[in-house]
Amino acid sequence: MRFSGSLILLGVSAQVATAGAQVAAASHLALWSIPELPGVRTEAVGQLMNTTDFTTVNTTEWAVFLDQPPEVLAGWEAAKKDRMFSVLHDALVSGGGLAKRSDTTAAQANAHIQSLEDGYLTQVTANEADDKREKGCIDSTPCVLCVAAAATVATGAVSQCASTAFTSIKGVTPAAGPAAAIFYTPIVLAFVSCAAKPVAAALGASGGCVKTLGG
Repeated sequence: MRFSGSLILLGVSAQVATAGAQVAAASHLALWSIPELPGVRTEAVGQLMNTTDFTTVNTTEWAVFLDQPPEVLAGWEAAKKDRMFSVLHDALVSGGGLAKRSDTTAAQANAHIQSLEDGYLTQVTANEADDKREKGCIDSTPCVLCVAAAATVATGAVSQCASTAFTSIKGVTPAAGPAAAIFYTPIVLAFVSCAAKPVAAALGASGGCVKTLGG
């Protein structure tokens, strides 16, 4: 059985995306420069960092970054758009605090990755609960199990992304002072990119479960 979003779940836990930091026009949030994200225009990243209405985000601009077909993202309802782009917004904005610190330590970088992982997983869990309660799905065991499976795969993949980040942090010994953030910021961005893919896949696949098996 094939769902429009579920193909992305296959093998996603093995993907570890890389991302670099690019000095660009600073947002009015004054936290850090707008980072370069794979496949996304810098303007689109800046718009996301500077909005709180995530239902207005042009989802198709993020198709490459989220590794989802544009037509799937275009069909997301407001709730799924809010889940995906609110957590991305929070991850990008909160990362600025770490990047601005001149005395960032490995422990602080680890704690930051852990906080981001928790944020991603909270959205996966909330989406799972919402889709299981959808009319038709709540009374369909195959639908409930399908939604649960999508969330389980995403959870494992996000955790793998975090594990990779922790390993990367452990592998560097940054110099003291302002140079410290140079070592950690790319690792944070790599995690943001890596973890976004399985979350997006879970949102799409879970929606497919409801539409196909929800009775």
